[in-house]
Amino acid sequence: HNRWITPLNKLHQDQADLKRYCHRPVGDHPENMPWDNSLNQDVHVSVAKHVMMTSCLEEGDERKFSMSTPKRLSSAYRRILDPATGVSPSSCRIIHDVNLVFDSLMNVHKNKGVKDQRIKRVGKRWDPSVEETRGGRREKKSSAYYSERIVDLHQHAIEGRSIKLENSRAYFKTD
Repeated sequence: HNRWITPLNKLHQDQADLKRYCHRPVGDHPENMPWDNSLNQDVHVSVAKHVMMTSCLEEGDERKFSMSTPKRLSSAYRRILDPATGVSPSSCRIIHDVNLVFDSLMNVHKNKGVKDQRIKRVGKRWDPSVEETRGGRREKKSSAYYSERIVDLHQHAIEGRSIKLENSRAYFKTD
């Protein structure tokens, strides 16, 4: 917390309903927290892809990613997040999301301290009063958005993918 931008000069200490925010940022802004904004989801997607890529491996194989038990799920996440051999979230993705924090803070400043109501939320942060009306043109996201989210594969998943491809070639081989 020592690197966060927080209220200064005892800004909230005199107001009872704001006192709890005295030494921390105000509000429920996932865009000010890169891990909450999208990095968490990137890791979940990465684990799911690794489970799929290694599904052909035997149950006892240490290379297999699995979500079948809490212990195996924990192992999958730890391998994905490992600082030395892990693959998600990528450093480019982390930098991208950290840079978005500054854009978000400038947006809050531009709105004089009020969060932008146009930002769509999902889950517990969704506010039905902000929902737009139905209809209108739907804009597709650029291909750059999707290419940033492509998940690198752990060495074990690369090996699992190779085995899956070989099995597929053998199955569909015609003479």
